[in-house]
Amino acid sequence: MNTVARTFEAYGETFIVVRTPPTLLLSELARTGSGDPSAIGVLAEFFEVILGPVEYRRFKRLSYAVEDPEIEGDLFQEAFMEAMEAISRVPSE
Repeated sequence: MNTVARTFEAYGETFIVVRTPPTLLLSELARTGSGDPSAIGVLAEFFEVILGPVEYRRFKRLSYAVEDPEIEGDLFQEAFMEAMEAISRVPSE
């Protein structure tokens, strides 16, 4: 059986989802709102968990490379939406 990995696009590159986030992490995401300062930490943890350490470092490097905060915020939001869609897909065979 050959399983095709779940992927999503962010910052012009493709990222592979290596792990589905635990339910507790998803509940933390739901609990924190966009105005909650702790939300950014939960979002960082979310990406670190689903991407694993190597892919997460690449994701973080690309995120930090965007100099305009407004553009970076928009790209990050798009990345999060793409990632949420990716984790909800069942890997295809």
